[in-house]
Amino acid sequence: MTRDELISLIKDNTMESSEVLEYLGISKQRLSDMNRHGKLIAAKKVFI
Repeated sequence: MTRDELISLIKDNTMESSEVLEYLGISKQRLSDMNRHGKLIAAKKVFI
């Protein structure tokens, strides 16, 4: 798998926090709670 393919795969299968809020219809506080309790896994942006 090339670097470009990997970047494409990650972009296609992850969401920004604002997208998660809209998709799940939840508040920022609820998103934070879900993350803290391990219900969601946060991934930091690593694309330069």
